[in-house]
Amino acid sequence: MGISQPAASLFYLGYLRDSLYFSTQRNTIDMSEVQI
Repeated sequence: MGISQPAASLFYLGYLRDSLYFSTQRNTIDMSEVQI
């Protein structure tokens, strides 16, 4: 039980980081399309 909790938190943090990264990538792509 003690090992599963930190693993779950690390997985959750990784998921948040990836979602933020992809959201920023979409925003930059949208801005570039608007500039064109």
